[in-house]
Amino acid sequence: MRKIEITFEESGVRATAGLLEDEAPRTCEALWKVLEEPIVTKGIHAGWAGREVSINVPEKNRVIDPQVLLPKENLTIYPIPGDICFGYFPPGFGLGVPEEYWDLALIYGRETRFDFSFGPVPMTLWAIIDEGLEGIARECERIRIEGLKTIRVARHA
Repeated sequence: MRKIEITFEESGVRATAGLLEDEAPRTCEALWKVLEEPIVTKGIHAGWAGREVSINVPEKNRVIDPQVLLPKENLTIYPIPGDICFGYFPPGFGLGVPEEYWDLALIYGRETRFDFSFGPVPMTLWAIIDEGLEGIARECERIRIEGLKTIRVARHA
């Protein structure tokens, strides 16, 4: 099973997550390509979804066409702690940002849902944290209170 590793750079707290290759095969393959070079960017706490940290895929990692290679598969609007979801939002989608947004959604607690004032926004569940969720949850909560933290998402060796 292929895995990814999520690391909070400032604290060194890390977790691994197994890819759901049977449930979301095309998404896993596409995002594996995205991770040929690790993603390193600031994670921001979700404003509406609940206990989620949003990781916007940086421009340098956008090596695929998400509208072609990322079908809607294994969708959820009610993720649970440890789920890692992906959503592509084209410019002007309505999330409060005018440019396109490639969202890696790191779910760390209950009371999370992808249902906004304009309706549900299903996202693809493509990986689940299998080791280190407790530490990651603490770091995500710190983002909610303290502000942005640098997060690294990479292929796990």
